[in-house]
Amino acid sequence: MKKCSFIIPFVLVASLSFGQAEFSLGVKGGLNFAKFNVEDIGGSVKGKTGFHGGAFALVKFTKIGIQPELIFSQQGSKFTFDGSDVESNFDYINIPVILKIYLLAGLNLQVGPQFGFLSKGHPTRAIVLPAGK
Repeated sequence: MKKCSFIIPFVLVASLSFGQAEFSLGVKGGLNFAKFNVEDIGGSVKGKTGFHGGAFALVKFTKIGIQPELIFSQQGSKFTFDGSDVESNFDYINIPVILKIYLLAGLNLQVGPQFGFLSKGHPTRAIVLPAGK
């Protein structure tokens, strides 16, 4: 009987705190401006514009929230080397897991890891640089 009287308050507190949790789903998207930083290739480097988009779920407690996301992102560059135009296209699946700490007046601090996986990557033409570069 003592074990039951010890466990019941924890079950009640857990159910009340979970009952106060807010749950929401959403979508996000936008433009992605990507560019490789390459020095001393003897050519020009231009960025590429792609898009990113995905979905997120937010579980918000009183002062803390957890927001996992699933995002698709296009990235790449165009550059010219020895008169040859080279284009690289990379598609990523990113999974950020964000911990939100709510501060004053709707402001929040966001921290957490992001896991990224290359789903498609294909340079149009391979470049072989001389041994000195």
